[in-house]
Amino acid sequence: MSFSLDYLWRYVVAGLTLQFLLALFIGFDKIGILMFAHLVGAVLIFPGAAVVNFAGQRFFPSRTWTGDPRRPRLAGWLSVPLIWGVVTISALFEMEPARFLNDQLGMIGAWVVHGAGLLFVGSSLSLALGWALPPKPPVPIRRVAGAKGERG
Repeated sequence: MSFSLDYLWRYVVAGLTLQFLLALFIGFDKIGILMFAHLVGAVLIFPGAAVVNFAGQRFFPSRTWTGDPRRPRLAGWLSVPLIWGVVTISALFEMEPARFLNDQLGMIGAWVVHGAGLLFVGSSLSLALGWALPPKPPVPIRRVAGAKGERG
């Protein structure tokens, strides 16, 4: 579970940092809703992140988050552009929820489910990239001639 929390922590920090920098240019009064949406998104992606991470442990047991800190860093920092990039692309191409969702949940419910699905896709992509990172090669140990405790 710590790997999911490590990923989520990096997602929250990266997103809030970028939004704070954006707020310096456009004003804090216009950025509040984005900060709120980012934090709600963090709550929504946590269960999916835990499932993807458990699957990663199952299928890639030699690739751990604790043994290689590059994995959560990559996944956490990439998650912000991937998640919000997927949402932005969806808005630009005017992708709407499926008619089935509109019929079953109504317009508002369909948009909530559609938006949550976009967050899950971006989060899963960033986590998959973190797990796909090749293992770090072992560092060769060099012995120095004449070192203490060595007999030459």
